[in-house]
Amino acid sequence: MPVTRHAFTTVSVSLGIYKEIVSKLLVLQISGHHKFMLRLRIMLK
Repeated sequence: MPVTRHAFTTVSVSLGIYKEIVSKLLVLQISGHHKFMLRLRIMLK
């Protein structure tokens, strides 16, 4: 029982870290895309 509980805790912790990394990457990607579009719009004017 303790072994499986420990494995479950490890999996949940790693999933939380993975979610955090993915959300940060998404935010960076969206902000970078937004800046790129703004730059493109300024260049096209």
